Amino acid sequence: MDGSPSFHRVSWYGNGHAYKTTASRKEIRNDENLSKLHRFLVSNHRIGAISRLEEVSMIPVSLLDVKPGHAVLDMCASPGSKTAQIIDLVSDSDGYSESLLIANDAD
Repeated sequence: MDGSPSFHRVSWYGNGHAYKTTASRKEIRNDENLSKLHRFLVSNHRIGAISRLEEVSMIPVSLLDVKPGHAVLDMCASPGSKTAQIIDLVSDSDGYSESLLIANDAD
């Protein structure tokens, strides 16, 4: 990769917890200079601390305008990235909420 990748907050996403980078997935995986970033992303994704998805995949949940205290029924929850977004948006600053989320899928 020519130069360092840049990172930007996704300005339209609800609570500011979404970021994007100029580096492609392939560049992050294969560039030696980005190996620490790659390990961080993989290990934190594996334990559920972060979700990696394309910005366009975040639009449906953003359009719901979900807030703390809301009740949400996700009838097509697999593989779980929308569900994780909903949890993030209904949680207050302490990570808790009086919200309800039911996530269902065919299997």
